[in-house]
Amino acid sequence: MYWPYLDIDIFEFENRIHIAENFLMKNGATYVNDHTELKHCILQDGSCYTYEDTQKVFKYMDEFIRIDKVFFPNIPWIVLEFSKDIDGPYEDEDPFPYNLEIKEFENEIRYSMGIMD
Repeated sequence: MYWPYLDIDIFEFENRIHIAENFLMKNGATYVNDHTELKHCILQDGSCYTYEDTQKVFKYMDEFIRIDKVFFPNIPWIVLEFSKDIDGPYEDEDPFPYNLEIKEFENEIRYSMGIMD
């Protein structure tokens, strides 16, 4: 995976992806399968980087969910993507920083899922 951050541990970020997956399941989503696709990033210098990314696909109520990465300049963010069809198209919810306190992190997952309590 492409990693543009010298001062952020990629394993810490990947661990947060796993925590997000666990929060999805804790809040009622079920794992469906893995989905692999080519991702394209535009770097700060204007060049493009392409890499292969595998995401877990979950189902919650009548929607499929994937967790995606957003490489903002200072830190990476996480965004949940939703679709009525497993093959997409997927629509992004609001992204959030990967390094939120754990309770706030779970609240962002729940909010994206439409759980408001």
